Amino acid sequence: KETSCNGVMVANGLLTNPTLFTGTESTPLECVQKWLDICFNSTLGDNLCNQLTIPERPPNLTFQCFHHHLVFMLEKLLTTSQRRTFNNLQHFDDVLMFLQEHLGLKPQVCEEIMFKKQQILNLDYYGRDSVHNKLKSLYQTDEELVRVDYNYDNDGQFFKSKLVIDNSI
Repeated sequence: KETSCNGVMVANGLLTNPTLFTGTESTPLECVQKWLDICFNSTLGDNLCNQLTIPERPPNLTFQCFHHHLVFMLEKLLTTSQRRTFNNLQHFDDVLMFLQEHLGLKPQVCEEIMFKKQQILNLDYYGRDSVHNKLKSLYQTDEELVRVDYNYDNDGQFFKSKLVIDNSI
């Protein structure tokens, strides 16, 4: 209402600070701890175990996803030197050791009741391109798609073609 905007993009802002809309300036350590716990517990499977680390190749978590979110979340919490070191880590154990050493964080096993509520999603991306193309075709003709879709030679025309000018202002 204050800006008269129809919407705002906050993807990078929310990656950097998932609590952005609560008024915090940076990601609270509690939020980093929750992400750490979610990731850690997703690797435990059905059995509670006394595992102290995330296995190097867990079935339900990629290192890229785990580390990438932490890189953003820790951006304002680490010094430049610490960020440089953290951003170059390449193994779960190294990340966990860094978080323990610099922030005093380590993964916590969720209560058993949380494990019972947990459900692994069976995500199947087979055929996603055909679904994407089918949905796109509902909104544009093939001729329009060929004209603007991923055309790097049109100097921003793809985005300009999406611009709606409101002359009523």
